[in-house]
Amino acid sequence: MACDADKLECLVPVVEYREHGYSLTQNWIVTSLASLKTPR
Repeated sequence: MACDADKLECLVPVVEYREHGYSLTQNWIVTSLASLKTPR
């Protein structure tokens, strides 16, 4: 679970970058979400 928390902490700024128009971050977001291990 701690590893997932670390990934989510890194993911938040990337999502913010996407919201500001950096579309190249989308693939990173998708793969990071897919790599989460903790059940939703």
